[in-house]
Amino acid sequence: MTKILILPFLILLLYGGCSSSNQEANTCYLLTSSNPCFDSNIDGSTSTVIDQTVEEVISDQQNMEGFQMSLDINNITKITIRPQGFDSDPSFCPYEQSALVIKTRKDWQRFRNSCIFSVLELPDVDFENHIVLVSNFAVAQFGTTIEAVLEFDNRLSVVINDSVSLIPPPGAGFPINIVSVPRVDLPVDFIRVKNDITPTIPCLDASSDSRILEDNIECPTDALVQICNTFLCSNLDLYFAPFVCLASSCFDFSCQVSELGDTFESMGTGDFNIETVVGNRITGMVTIDFFGAGMVDFEYSCSPLVN
Repeated sequence: MTKILILPFLILLLYGGCSSSNQEANTCYLLTSSNPCFDSNIDGSTSTVIDQTVEEVISDQQNMEGFQMSLDINNITKITIRPQGFDSDPSFCPYEQSALVIKTRKDWQRFRNSCIFSVLELPDVDFENHIVLVSNFAVAQFGTTIEAVLEFDNRLSVVINDSVSLIPPPGAGFPINIVSVPRVDLPVDFIRVKNDITPTIPCLDASSDSRILEDNIECPTDALVQICNTFLCSNLDLYFAPFVCLASSCFDFSCQVSELGDTFESMGTGDFNIETVVGNRITGMVTIDFFGAGMVDFEYSCSPLVN
């Protein structure tokens, strides 16, 4: 089983649901918080598995020495919070990928009133008999699920299913899963399993046809949204997946756009107007909405990545 140790992710800022007059928002859920509302889990760890399924990881864990039992999981909430779910005031609510353990009523109360999680209706928890586990996943992915909590003689092992895709979701969001389990006061090892759900559905391959768009010059967006290749806009260092774009006319379409990287971490929504088509290259103007940080117009030149 390949594991990759996780360093704290770069905090992603969004405009959001804190009081507009409160410049010192409650961000106790952050790993870097000076006054955290979660257990330090000093002897615990977080790792990532990329080459096994959730079922394989759970099976491997259960066959390890010291395994005692699988704990019952009570799902408190499983949701993807959208930026639209926050108030429109200019306060910042930081967000980061994390896995947290909460063991006290005091921490839970502060967590429930924190900058992001205050938008959720989180219930009371009996901390004499339970603890809370939280999985926050990277922005603009499809979801996170705590699949198993396994008790060993010296630790708990929490297996998390993180759904990822090269094709982005229809909008940005912050996947969260919060559960409670019977109280066990042991270090917690979180194992994040990356589950690739990129669809394998029929689409047009620009690698084998260099004139898909030009051959549909009268309405290029009809063909564009059928292309499975990722488009790179080299002059802007961003890319988009046309297969999940929405065409509003023959020369206008909207799509999530991302900075160059190994995964599709959405940076905003681009409204594209096609002015010229040469082969499969399109040029024109795009207006990018940076998720509440403002809208900016750019000239673009984009073409598909081909083998």
